[in-house]
Amino acid sequence: MRRILEAIALGLLCRVLVVLVSAEDGFDSALSPCPASCEGTPANWTVYSSTQRLAACLEPMLLDFAIFSPLDNPSSVIKLRTCAAGDSSNSQAAPLSSTVPSAGKRAIEDTFSDTSCIIASGSEVDLEMLVSSSESTLSSTHLGSALSTLEQYMSSSTHCQTKFLVGYSQGVVVAIHSGDAIDNGRTIPSILNQVKGHLDSASPSNAIAEICGDDRNADYTFGIAIDTTGNLASVQKAVASWSNGTCFAAGQPTTKLSGVKFFEAPLIPISHGNSTKRSPRSHKHTHGHAHLHKHEARATCKAISVIGGDSCGSLASKCGITAANFSKYNPNKKLCSTLQPGQMVCCTAGSLPDITPKPGKDGSCASYNVHAGDYCALLANRNGLTVEQIEKFNDKIT
Repeated sequence: MRRILEAIALGLLCRVLVVLVSAEDGFDSALSPCPASCEGTPANWTVYSSTQRLAACLEPMLLDFAIFSPLDNPSSVIKLRTCAAGDSSNSQAAPLSSTVPSAGKRAIEDTFSDTSCIIASGSEVDLEMLVSSSESTLSSTHLGSALSTLEQYMSSSTHCQTKFLVGYSQGVVVAIHSGDAIDNGRTIPSILNQVKGHLDSASPSNAIAEICGDDRNADYTFGIAIDTTGNLASVQKAVASWSNGTCFAAGQPTTKLSGVKFFEAPLIPISHGNSTKRSPRSHKHTHGHAHLHKHEARATCKAISVIGGDSCGSLASKCGITAANFSKYNPNKKLCSTLQPGQMVCCTAGSLPDITPKPGKDGSCASYNVHAGDYCALLANRNGLTVEQIEKFNDKIT
């Protein structure tokens, strides 16, 4: 009997050793209170299916999730991509990924793309702030950790294409939305410096800082949302507003911080014209086609895609044409009241080009990696499809 018990004990010990070896050779999220360290892009990070899972980790973390899938809706499928700013195995600080890709200053005619960083000249703008104070005894250290972790990652040239991210430190949540036309490397440190200075004398439960409105669409909108109660859904709502090109704090008593240094792409029309309104040449998502669609055939128009916050006036400015010509090339009388992000409009005479994805030669489907700001209607518009078609192609699991 004793030998049997010894054999069982030895077997259990071997199993424990196997688990420990596996944990050393490859990260296992089930064995660690924290996700894997921040390396690469969110596509490589640890996935959690519950916001409650975050409470187990005492290190600062970065989070990425679907902006338009409400975290406070019980029917939503939660998928949090997470990483720890420190070394999740020993709780010591680990450097964030710093491999620098080739990133040069683009010509003024170039589109926003996934291969280069926005490098823009600076100007002084007004930053609107809305702060709700509390009697919370929460240490400012956690707010500082969340802010600095976000700043280090998003202002790095390695991650200059990251336009939405959340910092989390022991219940403190900070989210940043930085439009596609904004130079992250210089704008984020500049604005965070202003925000930190403004919050030094406050104990905020919630705070909003935003640059939005006027003739700014989502590409030129910037926002920071802070919640010190751990409410991820509250900052998600703010980011969703900015992603649609609208101000989250509109109509509320904000404080204006003037003279804030801000770096964004030039204000130019797509083609020659007299307009000086904000007019990015395209939107920066890789989905098989650019947002500036040139002539594909004699009867095909040159087309651009609608960005959140666009109007018929701003679209005409991007095209470099008059409002009358824009109406001529886009005769749908309901167009201006029904504009949707991702929708295509004509800048010249002709029909809209066919942008529907084509299957591969081997019969495989055209695929796309979903980004944080994507949703079915947007993907449908960008690809000349309907939501029903996308659901059908994906067996209604979208």
